[in-house]
Amino acid sequence: MAFTEQKNAMIRKDSLDEALRCAVTIGMRKTSVEQLTEAVGIAKGSFYKFFPSKELLFFAVLENIHAETYAVAEKALHAIGEGIKDAAEGKKNKGHKF
Repeated sequence: MAFTEQKNAMIRKDSLDEALRCAVTIGMRKTSVEQLTEAVGIAKGSFYKFFPSKELLFFAVLENIHAETYAVAEKALHAIGEGIKDAAEGKKNKGHKF
C-alpha cells in the first residue's frame, strides 16, 4: 500500500520521535525495529521504505539533534554579536573608546 506524501512525512516524523524516545529510555541497541514499527503503527516492511536500517534511523535522529543544537547556538551567537555591536555603538556615541 502506497502512502500519500503527507502520510509519508508523518510516518517519518513519528519514527524519528519514537527512535529518540527509545534511545533515551532503553538505548539504541535494545530498541528493535518491531518496537519502532508497533509504536508508529506501520508494518516492518514499511519501515525499510523510510530507513534502510535501524542504525540509519538513529543516525537521522542524531542529525536532527545536531541541526537543532546548531540553530540554537547560531541564534545565540548572533544575539551576542548584536549586543556587542550595540554596546560598542552606544559607547562610541558617548565619547568612550573600546
